Amino acid sequence: MLNKFSLLLICILASMSAVKIANIQIVELFMIVMLFIYLLNFLIKGKYNLHYKLKGLVEQYFLLFLFLLLLTGINLRQEFFIPPNIANSLLQRPVIISLARIIQLLLAMIFSVIIAKTLYRDKNLLYFFINAYVVVGTMNAIYGIISYFLLPLFNINIGGAYLSGGFQLRALGFFKEGGPFGLYLVTVIVVTLFRKYSLKKGNNYLNYILLSIQTLGVILAQSKASLVAIFILIFIYFIEKISFRSLMYTILFLFSFKIYSYTNIGRNDINMFKSYVAMATLAYNKPEYVPTGINLMGGRASGIYLVPRMIIMNPIFGIGIGNYSLVRNDPKYLKGLPVYYKWDQHSLGLIGYLPEFGIPLFLLFIYLLFKPVYWSLKIKPRGLIFVLASTQLVVHILGAQITFLYPWLVSAICMGYIHGGTQNFYRSLANKPSLSH
Repeated sequence: MLNKFSLLLICILASMSAVKIANIQIVELFMIVMLFIYLLNFLIKGKYNLHYKLKGLVEQYFLLFLFLLLLTGINLRQEFFIPPNIANSLLQRPVIISLARIIQLLLAMIFSVIIAKTLYRDKNLLYFFINAYVVVGTMNAIYGIISYFLLPLFNINIGGAYLSGGFQLRALGFFKEGGPFGLYLVTVIVVTLFRKYSLKKGNNYLNYILLSIQTLGVILAQSKASLVAIFILIFIYFIEKISFRSLMYTILFLFSFKIYSYTNIGRNDINMFKSYVAMATLAYNKPEYVPTGINLMGGRASGIYLVPRMIIMNPIFGIGIGNYSLVRNDPKYLKGLPVYYKWDQHSLGLIGYLPEFGIPLFLLFIYLLFKPVYWSLKIKPRGLIFVLASTQLVVHILGAQITFLYPWLVSAICMGYIHGGTQNFYRSLANKPSLSH
C-alpha cells in the first residue's frame, strides 16, 4: 500500500506535466517504477486483494488496452505523413506513438485504482491525500500568480507565465499552456470544496483563502475551457439538487454570464467562438478560400474540419490512438486545405479522440469514465460527491488530455471515498467477503 510520502510525491508530480526527461513526464517514470514494485510483490505473494467493483473496472481497463493494441495493428493501413520537424523523434513515429499513448493511458488508469485501494482501506490516508492535492494545487496556483505579475512589472521570467501569441499574458504554472493549467486548477477547486462541505475538514477562513487563490489562478490562466468547466460543474450541482433555491441560483448564474458577455473579455471570447464557427463553415463549404495562417490551419481551427471527416471515413476502427498528427495531412482528409508542416493536436477535448479510437471503443472509454459517476448516484446524501465524480469526465471533454494523471487522481479520491467512505467506513468491506482487510 502507498504511504504518505509516495502519495504526496504523486500529487506533486501530477501537477507538473511540463517537467520531463527525454520527452517523458517524471510522473510517468515514477508510475512505471511503482507498478514494477507492485508486480514483483504480486508475483511473490500470488495475489492482490481488491474491492470487487474495482476488480471489475481493472478487467475492463485491460479489455480496452487489448482493443487499442489491436487497432494499432489494423491502422497500419493508414497512410502516414510525418511532419518534417519531428522526423528524428523516435516517440512520434507511427506505431511507436500509439504504443506510447496506450502505455501512458494504462498507467494512469491502473495507478488510479491502486490509489483508490489505498484510500478506501485507510481513511487517514484518504484525508491526507485530499489535503495534499489541495495544498500542492494551491502552491502551483501561487507560482503561476507570482510569475504572472513578475513578468510585466519587473521583466522577470521564472517560468510560470508566458505571452500567448506574443501579446496575451497568461499564467501556466508547471504546465505547458494556460488552458491545461486552468483545467487542473478547476479540479483543485472541486476537491477543496469537497473537503470543506462533504468531509467538513479545514478551517473555514483558510478554505476561503485557498479557494480565492485557486480562482485567481484560473482567471490569470485565461482558460476559456476552465470557465466553461466551472459553469458545467455548477450546473451539475444544481441539477442534482433541484429546488427553488437551486433554480434561483441557476437564474443568477445565467444573469452573471449575461453580464460577463458585456465585458471586454466576454466580448472577445464570444467573437473568437463566432470566428471558429465561421471558419469551420467556410472550411466545409469553400476550403480553397480558407487562409493559411498558423492559427487557422493548426490546432482546434483545423480540427473542427478534420475530425468529423476522419470519423466518417473510419467509424469502426478509427485512425489509431496518437495518429492524428501523422495522418491529418492526408489529401483525403484535407480536401483542399493546406498542408500543416508542424506537429499538430486537434485541441477538441474528448471528442477529438473519437476518430482515433473509433466509435465502438470510444463508447467503451466513455462508459469507463462514467463508472464513478454511476457509483456516486448510490451515495446518500450525495452532496458534492456527484460533482467530484463528474469532474474527470468534464475536464476531459473540455480539453484535458486523457493521459494526464491528475484527472484520474480526482476519480481515485471519489472511488476511495465511495468504496470505503467516511460516512460509514469499511461498510463495503463488511458486506462483501471478497474484499481485503
